[in-house]
This record gives sequence, structure tokens and C-alpha cells, in this order.
Amino acid sequence: MIELSNDFHVVIPRLGEGKIEPLHAIYSKNCLGNIKAQLEGNELEVYSVLNTVRVRYVERTECQKFDPQLLSFFNINCQTDLDRAVELATKNDHRMRRGEIKKLLTLEVTHVHTKG
Repeated sequence: MIELSNDFHVVIPRLGEGKIEPLHAIYSKNCLGNIKAQLEGNELEVYSVLNTVRVRYVERTECQKFDPQLLSFFNINCQTDLDRAVELATKNDHRMRRGEIKKLLTLEVTHVHTKG
């Protein structure tokens, strides 16, 4: 995605109609003024900023070239999601034991929740 960013303020994955992944995006410093103005105007939706800058969408098929199952976009929001992530990780990495994977994922989830 970095290679695509030269001519754009934002390069952002779009996995379907209206389904963008702003946490996986690359943002140029050149869009900071636009972001600041949007926040000062209480425009808190990412879409508001995207309408004011040059955007390159990386479509689902492009993302699937590097991540066929789109697992890098897997969200963990609840225990069920965590269990599914452990199952997927165990299936994809037989070198790690299930308990090690769950511990690693739980640490990551805890880190994210305590940060915000």
C-alpha cells in the first residue's frame, strides 16, 4: 500500500460497498489540516475526511492477492471472536500451541482496550 501512496493523501482498503478499513489505512501528513478541521467542526466520521482529500481505495480483490482469506481484517470484539481467532491461528500455525496463541491474542486485546 505504501507504494500506492505517492499521489494520494489516503490509501485505504475497501472490502465491499461502504466497508472501508480506516485502521488499516495509510495517511499522508498532508491531510492533517483536513482532519483537524473536520474534528474542530465536530465531523467525527472518517467518511467526512475522505471526502476532502485524494483517496486511493485498495479494493477487496487487490487485498486478497496478499491475504486471500482477509484474515488481517479480522476483528476481535468479544469472547466468541477471540475463540474463533485462536481456532484460525491454531489451524494456520501448528508450531504454536493453542494456549500460547490464546495468551498472545488476549494480551493484544487487553493492550488495545487499556490504551483508549
